[in-house]
Amino acid sequence: MKNYIKTSFTILLLVIGATNISHAKDKDVTKYSIRIENGKFTPSTINAPANKKIKLLITNKGANSEQFKSDDLQKAKLIRKADRIIKSKKRATVTIKPMKKGIYKFYSAKSPKTAIGKIIVK
Repeated sequence: MKNYIKTSFTILLLVIGATNISHAKDKDVTKYSIRIENGKFTPSTINAPANKKIKLLITNKGANSEQFKSDDLQKAKLIRKADRIIKSKKRATVTIKPMKKGIYKFYSAKSPKTAIGKIIVK
């Protein structure tokens, strides 16, 4: 009985510890919400801190799918996938590794002339 209680308590501590680690990781990430609708990103400019991981939460409010792309982020190997298709009325998350100071452009391959934006890292 003592071993059962001891094992259960150990498992409980491990679960609590893993949950705290998960929340700690989430606190180390800055999140930005972006909307794409009618071939435009809103906001189109994001100011982000240098050397910090960020997540873009992109919601497609339009009637057609869009395709998030960033040649700058891909070239710098800051994102895992070169592009992300976001279906109509759906949301996608793009996680970006810590960036150096600079300007990183992004766009939608479906609306490349109007759906453009940039991340300014300071």
